[in-house]
Amino acid sequence: MLRALIQLSIADDIVHLIKSARYAMFKKKSNSTQPDQPRPKRRKRWPWVIGALILIVVIVLSLPQVMQSGNKAPVVEGVKVEKGPIAYKISTRGDVLSKFQYDVVPRVSGRVSQVHVKEGELVKKDQVLVTLEASDIQEQLADLELEMKMAKATLAQIEVPSNEGKQATKDALEAQLAIAENEFANAQVLFEEGSYTKAQVAQADLALKNAKQNLANHNTTNAAKKAQQERELQMLRINSLQVKIDRLNVRIEQAVIKAPAAGTVSKIMVKVFDVATGQMPVVTIVDVNALQISTNINQYDIHKIAVGLAVNVTADGLKDQVFNGKISSIAAVAQKTITGQSQETVVPVLIDLDNTSGAFKPNFTARVEIVIAQKEEATLIPYEATRIDKTRGRLAYVIQDGKLIEKVVKSGIEGELFIEMADDAIKVGDYLLLNPDETHTNGMAVTFTPASEEVKP
Repeated sequence: MLRALIQLSIADDIVHLIKSARYAMFKKKSNSTQPDQPRPKRRKRWPWVIGALILIVVIVLSLPQVMQSGNKAPVVEGVKVEKGPIAYKISTRGDVLSKFQYDVVPRVSGRVSQVHVKEGELVKKDQVLVTLEASDIQEQLADLELEMKMAKATLAQIEVPSNEGKQATKDALEAQLAIAENEFANAQVLFEEGSYTKAQVAQADLALKNAKQNLANHNTTNAAKKAQQERELQMLRINSLQVKIDRLNVRIEQAVIKAPAAGTVSKIMVKVFDVATGQMPVVTIVDVNALQISTNINQYDIHKIAVGLAVNVTADGLKDQVFNGKISSIAAVAQKTITGQSQETVVPVLIDLDNTSGAFKPNFTARVEIVIAQKEEATLIPYEATRIDKTRGRLAYVIQDGKLIEKVVKSGIEGELFIEMADDAIKVGDYLLLNPDETHTNGMAVTFTPASEEVKP
């Protein structure tokens, strides 16, 4: 109705302008037949009239299109729902490390006399790596071994007396006593005769007393006990010398530094004439066959993984090869890391890597893909066909009979580009509105066209 009224009003204006233009032209012509009448100068009006006519014609012709476009449904793009495989994966990067790394530290200090290996060399367990000088230790050992020989010779001379020897000793003591008694008696007689002094008599008396005491002290048990004590003391001395000798032999053996396990020499920290101490390693050995990957998992994903979970591993330079891995350790404590200008909370994770092919080397950078869930066939909805509502969650709009039908998306597995539809609210073959926003509402009329670029699973 409004459009008809506008068109009628414009038509009346056009008719009025045409009549005015015709009248102006007629008046101009009639005035031209009066030759002697002076005419004032007047501005030409006909160009303005023609311009107005043209403008009005354009407005009249475009008005129906304008009115019609105001009532036309908006054109939208839609994408078809299809089935396909989907997987939820956690992707990250990590450093390849040797699972078994040995920093060989000498147990004795000394000057390096020889380095027996080179970096990159494959060594066996107990293979000699470095030799330290041990001349001072060897001199000490020679002195102790000589002292040991003397101690053993002394021990051989200590014997427990035999019974015959014991009796002979007793007989000798008794004979000495008899002699002492006889000499004392003679000394008394000579003293009475005036030939001996009192001092000489006292000396004879002392010798007699000593002889008696020696005979009284002589006892078979006491003699054996004394000999046994001397023997035990000598054995203790020999044992002490042996302990010292063993210690020096150990130090000499430790001066020859050997590989604690088979592996590859990754680094040598000393050269000939350097002084090695027990504070710093001299050689580092790694097992290049037993490798692991050290990586970090975001705190929001860490609860989704567990020890023993399978992992796919790739690396730059190894083309499209995929290697197997398995989560072996999850740290008990999270860490803060700086990523760009933001801070992120992560949990350190170790992954055992199957490197039987030898493709990986320590210090490589590996790409890690942890598959949390996957399906070979699922109803897939692209993320760009959904929007998030604060109260109702994720929404999608099915295009049906020229209208939008709002659906709440109950998601299953969430992949990188698609979401699995966990119920049948949206079916395979439905078309969904691409890039919906708050302006799109349930029941809204639309003109549908397929997406210019198909979103394929």
